Amino acid sequence: MTITRTKHIINCLTNDYYYYYYYYYYYYYYYYYYYYYYYYYYYYYYYYYYYYYDYYYYYYYYYFYYYYYFYYYYYYYYYYCYYYYYYYYYYYYYYYYYYYYYYYYYYYYYYYYYYYYYYYYYYYYYYYYYYYYYYYYYYYYYYYYYYYYYYYYYYYYYYYYYYYYNYYYYYYFYYYYYYYYYYYYYFFYYYYYYYYYYYYYYYYFYCYYYYYYYYYYYYYYCYYYYYYYYYYYYYNYYYYYYYYYYYYY
Repeated sequence: MTITRTKHIINCLTNDYYYYYYYYYYYYYYYYYYYYYYYYYYYYYYYYYYYYYDYYYYYYYYYFYYYYYFYYYYYYYYYYCYYYYYYYYYYYYYYYYYYYYYYYYYYYYYYYYYYYYYYYYYYYYYYYYYYYYYYYYYYYYYYYYYYYYYYYYYYYYYYYYYYYYNYYYYYYFYYYYYYYYYYYYYFFYYYYYYYYYYYYYYYYFYCYYYYYYYYYYYYYYCYYYYYYYYYYYYYNYYYYYYYYYYYYY
């Protein structure tokens, strides 16, 4: 009786042990399986979308940043060169016409002034000595006749040729002076004209090159950055997934 009772107790304890052993075994197996499964599932998608949106954020940030940067400098240099050209163009244009009309009217009045002065002076002395001569002619006819005749003759031709050559000398002097002055400003006008076009095309191609250089630089940089982190987290996720899978298994 005692033996039978003892065997019964041992069987009950043995059955209870195996029951609880397998119960807790399957309980913890499924618990840890679903725990790690959902943990890595969440971890993978979290970092995947994190770097996905992070990449697009920086991509569009640098894209629009450089887009406005390029147009800012493009229009800046465009209007700068445009203003610079028209400023110097009108500056030398009005400067040239100012001096042109200035010297034109200057020589115009100078010429007429000299012309009238010359004739006034000429007739003045002519009539002066004419009357002076006749006056003394009648007054001192026999005594001064030959003296004043030669004196007047010499004096008249002396002043006549003096003002005659002096007038032509100044006329040709100012004529050639203005001639070279005109060509001098003509030269500077074309000089600034070509200077403007040189700097215009220079800034144009510079900005054009600068824009494409940074566009392709940021494009390939973001492209490389995106795929690098994409494959990095992709393989990292699978590495940890299989690692815990086999570890737990």
